[in-house]
Amino acid sequence: MFTGKGGVGKTSLAAATGVKLATLNYRTLVTQVFEFQLSDVLRKKAAGKYYLEQSYQEHAPWLVRIQSNPNYDFLHSDPRYQAIVKKMGLPPAS
Repeated sequence: MFTGKGGVGKTSLAAATGVKLATLNYRTLVTQVFEFQLSDVLRKKAAGKYYLEQSYQEHAPWLVRIQSNPNYDFLHSDPRYQAIVKKMGLPPAS
């Protein structure tokens, strides 16, 4: 568990640790990540694709707004993102 004051890198450290443990076949859960922080993680291609798919599988509630949130515009051309949007039945990005 990573705790502490804001701006010290807790989200980045938790995300990196989660990815590393997942690659070692440990079951991982990264939770209580704010959307604006997650968009930074998603910009890192390898970790981002992993968390996007994991969020879909876990039915993360924030995904329903991903098409209309400008923080995620950079994902719209990604094939894995497009597949998730299609599976969720979301309307095209505006």
